[in-house]
Amino acid sequence: MSSWISVSAWRKWWSPTNKVVHHLRLKGAIADARGPNLSLRSLEKALAAAFDKSKNQRLAAVAISINSPGGSPVQSSLIYGRIRALADENEVPVFTFAEDVAASGGFWLLTAGDVGRVYADPASLVGSIGVVTGGFGMVGLIEKLGVERRLLHAGKSKARSDPFSPVKEADQAKTKEILSDMHVLFESHVRASRGGKLAEERAEDIFSGDVWLGKEAKDLGLVDDLGTMRSVIRKEYGEEVEIKEVKAGPEVPWPFSTLTGSMGVVSTMGIGGFGSAGGREQQIDLRVGEVSASIPASAAGAVAEALEERAAEHALMARYRVW
Repeated sequence: MSSWISVSAWRKWWSPTNKVVHHLRLKGAIADARGPNLSLRSLEKALAAAFDKSKNQRLAAVAISINSPGGSPVQSSLIYGRIRALADENEVPVFTFAEDVAASGGFWLLTAGDVGRVYADPASLVGSIGVVTGGFGMVGLIEKLGVERRLLHAGKSKARSDPFSPVKEADQAKTKEILSDMHVLFESHVRASRGGKLAEERAEDIFSGDVWLGKEAKDLGLVDDLGTMRSVIRKEYGEEVEIKEVKAGPEVPWPFSTLTGSMGVVSTMGIGGFGSAGGREQQIDLRVGEVSASIPASAAGAVAEALEERAAEHALMARYRVW
């Protein structure tokens, strides 16, 4: 018994006409550092692929899901700018969706969606339009330890806010000035990107640095509506729309990409497997804190170097952050 395919079904398979939406998920802190962080450098290729119409003329839109507490204001601005530039160049609509959190720099990214196409879940945390910095003063500690602070510098402002020196009013004033100026930049960006959507009668609340759940974020004009990525896209382009994932992976492979906390001592625990003469490269058991994995011996040096660099980056975090 033979089966037949209708002419319409054949044409649909051979030359599909249903719309395609590329979906890009942005998750993690915003920083130009190794690992699962968001930066223009780490997202450049993924963003270009998401907006590339040359390989798919049926591309109708790009949907971006955001799950980020924020981070670098510069990287937030660069990523936002790249999204908007690609959208304009390719004439592709942009939908953005807040997942667990789109706060501070994460909210900056959320505003990359077209006005009218910015969404949140009812339980999403949205907002945090503010700037904060912090640190510790260790003057009393080093005195108790009998440690003498020796600091030499050229330029009267070169050693501002040194944690091992007494607090200076001039340093505090300068820091507050920077924070205030950065807050003005953030507010200006939100006003420009959200158009006339903001509830101006509550402007003081909106720009206070506070966060809100999805419904109140909608009432304040921070998002346009509530909804999930799939439900919104299917409502907009029909049930047969194709949602294609565009992956923005970390630079360092698993399991090392998951090490976002403090780094432990990197150590090799032994060599196993067969020699290269036996057709298989030697494997090294690499341990970082509580995580271990076997990797090719040829890659061990590069991975260890990357982890050490990541640890240094965590120890030397930027002093001023949108957080």
